Amino acid sequence: MYPARTNSPPRPPTRRHYLGLVKPGVNLPPAQIQFEEANPIPVAKAPTSLSASNEELPTKGSLTQLLCSRCQTIQKRMDDTARRRHYMWTEVFSWSSLRQSRCDVCRVIYQGLNELIAGYIPDDSQYYVCFGRRFTVHLYHIPQDAYPPSWEISSSIKFFCNPAVPCPWGIFSSSLVPDPRTARLGSFALASSWIKKCGLSHSCVVPRDSQLPSRVLDIGTKSDRIRLFKTNGLVGRYTCLSHCWGGKQILRTTKDNIKSHLVSIPWNDIPRTFQDAIIFVWQLGVQYLWIDSLCIIQDNIDDWVRESAAMCDIYENSWLTIAATSASDAQTGLYLRDGNEFFDVCNTTSTGAEYRVLACRSYPHPEHTKRWFRNDRWPLLERGWVFQERLISPRVLHICRSEMIWECKEEMVCECGESRPMGKEEYYQSLKQPSLTKLLKQWQNLVEAYSWLKLSFESDKLPALSGLANQMARLRPDAKYLAGLWSDSLELDLLWINARIGSEYGKLDSRSSLWRAPSWSWAALNAPIIFPLSNTHYSQHDINRGEMVESYFAILDAQTCLATSDPTGQVKSARLTICGSLFDATLWIDKQFSNPEMFLLSIDSVGKKVLQRHNVPDRVLFDDPYDPLHLGSETNCSGEGISCMRMARVRHRHYFPYQEVVEFEYALAMYRKSESTDYKRVGMVVQERASELAEDLINPSGMWQNWPSYFAAGGLQRTIAIV
Repeated sequence: MYPARTNSPPRPPTRRHYLGLVKPGVNLPPAQIQFEEANPIPVAKAPTSLSASNEELPTKGSLTQLLCSRCQTIQKRMDDTARRRHYMWTEVFSWSSLRQSRCDVCRVIYQGLNELIAGYIPDDSQYYVCFGRRFTVHLYHIPQDAYPPSWEISSSIKFFCNPAVPCPWGIFSSSLVPDPRTARLGSFALASSWIKKCGLSHSCVVPRDSQLPSRVLDIGTKSDRIRLFKTNGLVGRYTCLSHCWGGKQILRTTKDNIKSHLVSIPWNDIPRTFQDAIIFVWQLGVQYLWIDSLCIIQDNIDDWVRESAAMCDIYENSWLTIAATSASDAQTGLYLRDGNEFFDVCNTTSTGAEYRVLACRSYPHPEHTKRWFRNDRWPLLERGWVFQERLISPRVLHICRSEMIWECKEEMVCECGESRPMGKEEYYQSLKQPSLTKLLKQWQNLVEAYSWLKLSFESDKLPALSGLANQMARLRPDAKYLAGLWSDSLELDLLWINARIGSEYGKLDSRSSLWRAPSWSWAALNAPIIFPLSNTHYSQHDINRGEMVESYFAILDAQTCLATSDPTGQVKSARLTICGSLFDATLWIDKQFSNPEMFLLSIDSVGKKVLQRHNVPDRVLFDDPYDPLHLGSETNCSGEGISCMRMARVRHRHYFPYQEVVEFEYALAMYRKSESTDYKRVGMVVQERASELAEDLINPSGMWQNWPSYFAAGGLQRTIAIV
C-alpha cells in the first residue's frame, strides 16, 4: 500500500507531456521539459554552471557546484522562471537513478524522500519524480503491466531552503517553516513578524482604547496569578482564544466557582490549550485574554444570552484572535507539529559550501469551499460557533498541525507560502462598498458555508450566527432580520433547498428534533442548504451573472417573536403570510423502494407528475426526504395531499467554457393538517430549462414555450399563512 494522497499535485505526465512514454518498459529521455501556465514563482537567481555529460558521472563546474545534467537543467529553468514569471515546469527522474546519483542536489532529494517515505517505495516498482511549483516532488507509481501507462499519485514532498543558510544552487526557495523541535519559539517569532507587518501596512488593527468585554482573564506577567477580572467598562487591549470544547469536561466558570475565579485560577487547573495560549499572549505583552468557557457564566442563562449577543463586539474589537485550529479539545494544546512530517537535510556540498534544506510532507490547506472542514487536520473549522469568530475577528492566527496561517482583513499567508483563500478577504471586500445585491449574495454565501458546520446544541443554530447577523444589520438598517432571512431580500431568501438531496451523505435527520425556527427558514434544518444565486452550482466566472427574472407571489407580512433580548438570536414563534397561485398535488411513494428518490408528486389540476430525483430537469426536493411531511419516519404518507405555490424564476448566464442560459422556476411545496389553517413548508419543486438554440440566448423565455411550466396555467389565487 502507498501513503494516502495529501494534496492535489500538478497532473501527472501524460502522453502529451512525454511522447516517448508509449508502452511499459520504454525509458524516458534524460530530460523532458513541459512548460505550463502558472502563477509567478519567486526564486533566487541560480549560479551559472557547466553541463555534465552524464547524469551518473557528473563533472565539476568552474563555479564549484557538482550537479548532474538534469539538476543543471533545473538550475537554468529556475532562472528562466524567475525572469519570465509565468511558467512552471516538470522534470522526470527515476527512483533508482536518484538513489545512485552522486549529484549534490540529487543527494538532498534522495535523503529527504528516503527519510520521510522510504518504507513506501518498493525497489521493483517504477517511479518518477516530478518537480513543480516551489520545488515539490511528486512520486507516481506506474504499474508494470499497465498499458497505456496509468499514473497513480503515491506521495508528495516539499523542499525548502532555510533563509539563514542561502541555497548554494539557487534551486530551493526559502520558507519560514520552523523546526518542529522548536515549534514554540519559532512560532512566536514568525507570528510577531506577521503582527508587525499587519500593524504597519494594514487597516486591520482596532484602536488601543477599545472597550474590554464584561469579563476577561487578567494574565498579568509570568510571575502573576491568573484570575477572572470584571472590567466594568474599562478600555484596553485584549486577545481572544478560539478553541474546540471537545467531548471532555473542561474548566469553565459557573455560579458556584465565579467568586474563586475572580480571586485566582490555579495554573494546574487550566487545560493545556489555555496554558499555551496564556504563555503566547504573555510573550506578546498583552495583559488580557478572553476565553468563552471562562469569561461567560455557563450555567446562567441570562448571562449566556447577554454575552452571546455581544459576540460581534467581543471578536470585532480584539487585538488578535488565536485559533487552536488543530486541537480537538482544550486538553490537546496549541502545538501539535508532528516531527515525522519534517526532515532537516543538513550537510555541505562537494566543494564545502554549507546547506540546510527542510523536507516536509505535502499537506492540504483549508480553503473557502462548502466542504473545507472535512479534514481532521482542522477540527476547529468544522464548528458552527467558530465560523463567525473567525470572520468577525480583524486578525486571526491559526496554529495548525503542520504550520501556522495568518488571516486578516487584507492578507492571508502561511508558512509554506501556498495558502488558499479562506473567505475573510472576500467578506470584508463586500462590506467596503455595500449594495443590496452584494449584501444579499454575501449573506447567502455565509449561510451556505455555515449550514455545513456542526453544533453541540441544536438550539444554537441562530445564536451562533448572531454576531455576523449584527454586523450585516448595520449595513441594512431598514431591513428586518427574520430567523436567518432578511425582509429586503425575502423573495430570494425563501428559495433555499436542502443540499444533501441526491448526495453521498446517506440517511441523516434533516429536521431539528426541537422547534427553533419556522419551516420557511433554513435554520429549521440540520442540513447544508443552497440558494438560487449561489456560488455552489456555478463556476467563479458566473457568480455575478444570476438574476431574478420574475416573481409570481407577494409577501404580505412576516413576523418573528424573539425568545431572548437578542434581536438576531433565538425565536419562539414566527409567521409568514403570502399570496399567489396555489395548486393541489398528491404525494405517491412506492414502499418497495428504500431510496427516498422514488417519490412521485402528482399535480392534480394539470395531470403532471414530478419525480423526486436530484439530477433531472423537473424535480421535487423535500427538505427531509426520509420524513417528507414531518409525520414521523414510520408513517406512510403515500396518497397525502399537499399544496404548491408558484414562487419565482431565476436566470443564470454562463460564459465559460461556452455561452449558455439556464433558468430555474421554483414552487413552494407545503403541507397542512386537516385540523389546522396554517401551512408548513416541506420542500421545493424545481423546474430547469437550458438554452439549446442560438435564439434562446437572445430570448430565454422561448425555452419555456416547448416545455411549459407545470404552474403556467391553473391554480387558484389564495392568501395563506406558513409557520
